[in-house]
Amino acid sequence: WLRKTNCLGFKISELIVVGDSAGGNLATAMCYKCTTEDIIAPDALVLHYPALDLSNTPHASRVLFMDDPVVPFPAVTKCRDAYLGPTEELDSDLYLDPFVSPSFGTDKMIQGLPNSVHIYAAEYDPLADEAIHFAERLMNAKKEVHFGCHQNMPHGYLTLARYTPDAVKLVQDHGHMLAEIVQSLRKKAQTAS
Repeated sequence: WLRKTNCLGFKISELIVVGDSAGGNLATAMCYKCTTEDIIAPDALVLHYPALDLSNTPHASRVLFMDDPVVPFPAVTKCRDAYLGPTEELDSDLYLDPFVSPSFGTDKMIQGLPNSVHIYAAEYDPLADEAIHFAERLMNAKKEVHFGCHQNMPHGYLTLARYTPDAVKLVQDHGHMLAEIVQSLRKKAQTAS
């Protein structure tokens, strides 16, 4: 609807969807919805330390960083339960629904994602393996994937700018990266016309 209306007072030419953590889950699920509803997908998708697998899959990063001081894995489970309902009341198949756990998207959903996908993980994050596995899946599907893993950073590093200069630099770098994505999309649009 953003592309079809002038509801914001200006025409949308480049649409980039960005999400971090649970927002990365929602951003990816929204792009899947575009595919299943035959809606034009955004031009790019940017994910920071995304929560892409709400199942109980024992990823190595979940085990290694189970006691992470920023996001201990039991807190991840509590967030999931707040989102989906208490674990004991849920059918485990719900965890495998691609709109709940985008890691389980069908091949058609993966193909329907924007061609330009940027995924950033944190080295010390219980969700790091989800980002890595998703990036690998997209690369296998021949998507243009930009992947980075920020060393010495925990889950939620973008929210830590007031506490550490390293996080300030990452926020600045990611702002520049978004500007570069917009410029790249504009160049592609000019070349195509």
